[in-house]
Amino acid sequence: MIAVDTNILVRLIVADDQRQVGLALALAEREIFFVSFTVLIETEWVLRSRYGYDRTTIVAAFNALENLVNLDFEHHADVRWAIDRYAIAGELADYLHMATARSIGRFATFEKKLVKRAGPDAPAAIETLA
Repeated sequence: MIAVDTNILVRLIVADDQRQVGLALALAEREIFFVSFTVLIETEWVLRSRYGYDRTTIVAAFNALENLVNLDFEHHADVRWAIDRYAIAGELADYLHMATARSIGRFATFEKKLVKRAGPDAPAAIETLA
């Protein structure tokens, strides 16, 4: 297993540099890609801000990436939950922040909509501050 940087995921998704795509795919043939929360957050941001991808396209890209290379997300079940919630509404980063709070059990925010968006299966109880 090897931890990968955002730029490797972005290259595989947008395929805008064939040499780098080839290098990334060659590495993927030898290694399982470990994708941390921080890399996933940055990848979403790059796809949205630099490449103009919308939510639906980003979710589809993440799903396709799992079929393209053998990867292991940090806390895979939490990442799948975060991507599924993000597909509906909200920000991927918020959902991943909540996922990191699983071991603590509670997550505080000023964002009132987050409780509803996270749903009843959120990895941590959400407390909104007034």
